[in-house]
Amino acid sequence: MARCPNCKAEIDRLVFEETKIYSGTIEVVNRQVSTDTEHSDTGTHFDCPRCNVEVATEETVAVSILKGEYDG
Repeated sequence: MARCPNCKAEIDRLVFEETKIYSGTIEVVNRQVSTDTEHSDTGTHFDCPRCNVEVATEETVAVSILKGEYDG
């Protein structure tokens, strides 16, 4: 079983949170509605469900923790 790199508890999952920002414009040009939308990622993190500490910011690292392969 995998262990949290912070608290060393046995874990079988990580809590994932990702934040995205969406922005855009909408306008009328020659009686036609035009929209333009963009999004950007502002952050991703994976937390231990036992100690609630962030243990990874990349999915590959999170997967290696859960596989017990992380030596971090």
